[in-house]
Amino acid sequence: MQKLLAGIQECSEERSTDRIFPDIIVHHRGANGAEHNLLVVEMKRNSEEDRCDFLKLCGLTDPSKPFGYQLGVYININHGRFETTWFKNGATIPQP
Repeated sequence: MQKLLAGIQECSEERSTDRIFPDIIVHHRGANGAEHNLLVVEMKRNSEEDRCDFLKLCGLTDPSKPFGYQLGVYININHGRFETTWFKNGATIPQP
C-alpha cells in the first residue's frame, strides 16, 4: 500500500512527493485501524542523523495522524555499533 505523509516533501530539496517508503514496518496484516500498526523502522549505515527520517518517524508515530504507529526507531549502524533513537506519540523518547 502506498503511504503518503503530508508535508514530508519539504524536508529535503531532493524530495518531490509526500510518498514515503519506511525501511521496515511491523503490523497486523489485513487488520484495519492504527491500533494494529506496531513499529516503524528507518535505518542508515555510518550516517549522521537524517532529518527527513526523523520527521517521518515523528509523523508516523503521531496518534493524531492516519498511521499512528505505536513505536518508531531510527537505527544508525555506525562502524559496527547500533545507535538508536526511539519515537512515540510523534516525538523522540528521551534516552536514559
